[in-house]
Amino acid sequence: MTHISSRRVQAAVAGSSLLLVLAACGGGADGGDDAQAASGDTAEVVSAAEERVEAALSTSADDIEQPPTASFDPGDKKIMVISCGQAAPACAAQSEAVLEAAEAAGWETSPVRDSAFQTDKTDGFVNEAINEDFDVVVYASSNPNDIVPTVKAAAEAGIIQVAFNNPVEDEIKDEVIQVTPDNVQRGQLIGDWIISESQCEGKVRVFDDPAYAVTMLQVGSTVDRLKECGSSLEVTESDVASSDQGKAGPPFFTAALAQYPRGEMDYAVGPYDTAAAPMATTAADQGRDDVSVTGFDGAPANVKLIADGVQAVSVTSPFGYLGWVAVDQAARQGAGVELYDATEIPARLVTAENAASFPNFWEPEGFDYKALFTESWGG
Repeated sequence: MTHISSRRVQAAVAGSSLLLVLAACGGGADGGDDAQAASGDTAEVVSAAEERVEAALSTSADDIEQPPTASFDPGDKKIMVISCGQAAPACAAQSEAVLEAAEAAGWETSPVRDSAFQTDKTDGFVNEAINEDFDVVVYASSNPNDIVPTVKAAAEAGIIQVAFNNPVEDEIKDEVIQVTPDNVQRGQLIGDWIISESQCEGKVRVFDDPAYAVTMLQVGSTVDRLKECGSSLEVTESDVASSDQGKAGPPFFTAALAQYPRGEMDYAVGPYDTAAAPMATTAADQGRDDVSVTGFDGAPANVKLIADGVQAVSVTSPFGYLGWVAVDQAARQGAGVELYDATEIPARLVTAENAASFPNFWEPEGFDYKALFTESWGG
């Protein structure tokens, strides 16, 4: 996506400029000084990463900015939820939360539409919403950015659309409301953990899925963070196919293990937990305890793998809360009530030490958001 690519280009240009400056100012006699300065810079990068990891481990419900609580009538709505794929636990959990909130609002619900990671299915479901007079469509990690003409047609039909856990690109920002965790922070947090563990030394293999804007944003943010280490931390990037989800290996990772023997892959960044689980299991089955696999979302199966020492870490977000936010924002739009920013919800880092705290993603302790929303809807 362009916003990621441009940031990477800017980073590359900045890095090239820095090298030119160092080359102009340095000489053979100053090589030792340059190395010492680079070592000092790396120490600062590691220290900053360690501080951010520590802060993320203590994140709580108090760090979530609560929505407005003034009462309003959510009206009578007919809602469709389009899941990115019910085989992915995060997408299934997001969809379930949206339906629960919609029922609490008194809206008409129907079974979740499973796009099964296929753009044409998402497109078909939105056309169904247009033809069947739905009032609201929520994309539960399914990607509206890939079906722009249909999204615009739905908006013209008066359908309120919410992208849940997917960045909305400029072309449809006026047609789609965005509700999402802070996906930049989620990506940076994986980078911070790797930097803290590696001390900016080693080899990281990064796997991205370009089919999803949210994945590109998260993984791109991980890469940006890792590059702060400079040349002492080798980072290699590869794209994978969504169709590899659920396959043994997955195939791209089995190939990577063969390509990178011991000493050539210290960390493997999975694009999402649906891929990270088989990645971590395959590495363990092959005796590759030299590879630490990371993921995104903190799905229950992955949390168990983390607790068992098979997967290294993941990041998780309060998907239950965000599902209710998605309905609240749609209800506000329909009622003509002012919306609020719901795009920077903080994440939690899942480690072996705290895995027991996340049986079903992150449910913010002491935050009864369901009662809060139900009361604001006149319940």
